[in-house]
Amino acid sequence: MIVNDRRHRKTALAAVFLVALGAGAQAQQRIEVNLHWITDNNGCKIWDSVPAPGETVTWTGPCVDGYGEGKGTLTWYVRGERHSVYQGELKGGHYEGRGTQMWPNGARYDGEWSDERAHGKGTYRAANGEVCAGSWINGCFQGACNYSVGNSRCQEGK
Repeated sequence: MIVNDRRHRKTALAAVFLVALGAGAQAQQRIEVNLHWITDNNGCKIWDSVPAPGETVTWTGPCVDGYGEGKGTLTWYVRGERHSVYQGELKGGHYEGRGTQMWPNGARYDGEWSDERAHGKGTYRAANGEVCAGSWINGCFQGACNYSVGNSRCQEGK
């Protein structure tokens, strides 16, 4: 496109810049979203709410439309070393339903999950032996314990 008029040239350059900026923003958004998906050796995608370098997974359950689905065992590895294990239900690659998460320090949560967080009835057993059993909302225990399960920030006792 050739633009001789200075005013039209500025408008054309601004339009090109905005289109490029919009395409760049879409690409950036796509990249950021994709950073949270991790794929096992079978091509099954699992949501990774806190991605870390050198992280891999194995999933033993069904893979529906490319995503972990149903009951199975999800094992997380960091730099080839087994890190944590989730046994339970996934929906669309997300922790959803009933399951047990076990961490390397010996802590574990057994109960209901929604959107990657403890949500509903469940029991958390801390590495120090403390037990919190009851209701969880968005990863936060609804009582005197001060623990969160999943990528959550909780206020003490809420």
